[in-house]
Amino acid sequence: MKKMALIAVLLLAAIPVVAQHTPVPGPDGAGCSSMGAGSTPYAPLPKWELLESYDDPIDTWPEVGTYDFCATLDTLYCSLYELGNFLGNISQDILDSVASFAGLVQCLNADINGVVDPEAEIPVNPNGMPDGQYELALLAEALNNASNLYHVQATQAFQTNFFNIKVLIEQALANVSLKGDLYDLRGVVFTWAPHLPGALVYVLAGFAALDDPTTNSALDALLGLLSDIGITPPEGGIAAITDGVAALGPLGDADNDGFSNKTEYDYFVGSKGYTPAQFVAAAFDAAQTPPDIFPSVSITGPARVRIKEGATLTLNTSVRNVTGSISYQWFKDSAPLAGQTGSSLIIPNVTSADAGSYTVQIDVPDKSIYISDPVIVQVFAELPVAGGLGLALVAGACALAGIAGMRRK
Repeated sequence: MKKMALIAVLLLAAIPVVAQHTPVPGPDGAGCSSMGAGSTPYAPLPKWELLESYDDPIDTWPEVGTYDFCATLDTLYCSLYELGNFLGNISQDILDSVASFAGLVQCLNADINGVVDPEAEIPVNPNGMPDGQYELALLAEALNNASNLYHVQATQAFQTNFFNIKVLIEQALANVSLKGDLYDLRGVVFTWAPHLPGALVYVLAGFAALDDPTTNSALDALLGLLSDIGITPPEGGIAAITDGVAALGPLGDADNDGFSNKTEYDYFVGSKGYTPAQFVAAAFDAAQTPPDIFPSVSITGPARVRIKEGATLTLNTSVRNVTGSISYQWFKDSAPLAGQTGSSLIIPNVTSADAGSYTVQIDVPDKSIYISDPVIVQVFAELPVAGGLGLALVAGACALAGIAGMRRK
């Protein structure tokens, strides 16, 4: 018996233990660790020689058990600020644009693969399922668990996507046009934000691996905005150069229980308050299913709100299939807001400190608790730089477009 116990301990010790990433808090890169030269990303990234040929193979992939899209989104977010601070010495407009848009790829706020709106300043809307901790976490579970039904297929898709997208990004970096001349700026990015290319490609490869038509359309729209920096969207769209596992996408059904992953998110997270880990477990467990009709609470209006400093922010709740008395509590960035216990949240004279992720929680008479999907609030002083520069930041290529934007000065 002692011998068997010792073997069990040794086997457990051999399994890599990965600390769960805590999302970077706060706006404006304030909670970031350094992502400059000599720094370590929040999660391992694939490695390749950035200054070699575009089609050089990937040297090393993250180990099974270490894939983390929330951590990689934050690596991208903080890398953008790292390079944005450097570029700000050249152009304050570039730094302001990074500050205005980089939060869209912060794990705490990221939801950038919804329906495309070509006329909007930000061309894609949220789909209501936060990317880092929930939507892409299903893909991470498949990549991290060798016994997962989709492990082999997901790994092959992610690696294919990563290689093909990194070729696009690297070609763009190596052929940036500044004042009519072509420059290879891979060295600049590698020096000031060495993890930015890898994190950007990692995130885009993950989105493509969901094999979701709406997500692919969003990626096509974002890549199309990057023509200023030399990225040529692939003929036939992103789907022509990527693979995916539809069962892991928002409309897929990872556990084949008849409920989509988005429906399970709405119930287990929106209504039951599951943590990211609990949601992932439920989404892969056919024994855990939502009821056909379940109570819910939501915040009315768009899932992303941009508001000017000094204006009044108003958020209202909508409750479904709940009767009787209800008590409310509003949250910002997962922290309860003191005194905000009404059905509406009103913040007059907003400042940059009011930017963040807002949710509302209701308690119903039977003591059940329901939590809304988040609404992302962005506060700006004046509209940031318009055109390709600002829009490119939405794609997570803020630094690349920022460099290209210098030729307009």
